[in-house]
Amino acid sequence: KVVASALGAAAAVIKSTNRGATWQATTANPGAAVNTAVDVIDAYRAWVGNASGALYYTKDGGETWTAKTYTAQTATAVKDISFASDEVGAVAFTITGPVGYIASTMNGGYSWVDSSLNTTSRLGNVPANTTINRIAWPTSGEPSVDVNTMAACGLGVTTDGKLLFGTANRF
Repeated sequence: KVVASALGAAAAVIKSTNRGATWQATTANPGAAVNTAVDVIDAYRAWVGNASGALYYTKDGGETWTAKTYTAQTATAVKDISFASDEVGAVAFTITGPVGYIASTMNGGYSWVDSSLNTTSRLGNVPANTTINRIAWPTSGEPSVDVNTMAACGLGVTTDGKLLFGTANRF
């Protein structure tokens, strides 16, 4: 079981099953690049993104990892991944240079909608930015979460930061 997870160099993922009292490496490592983003869904499921733009998931607490395609373009780095529920999640990534994009899923990661390719998606057209570093979902009192509203922050096209808010129609 995974209760908490942390990332390291050389594709390492470490996990804790006792709220951080002790840590151990997962049996397998996803990919070969430095991991940059992680989200633990439950005791067995987690998602990891890396500095090479690859995205992986596990359903067995890190015993095995599966690569997942989330964009039709060549991603250069995953900046963040965050799930609001078992079904709804988003990944922030770059494609060329420091240009930030977001892909979202509404079916647990089975399929993804890339904001850079589909401007009529749930996310709409993501404004120009140099990178999106963090995705957040508003909580409506634990454990429920508002899966229709998202915030993302990163750098604007100048040196100023950028904070994006999006709200979709209820689904």
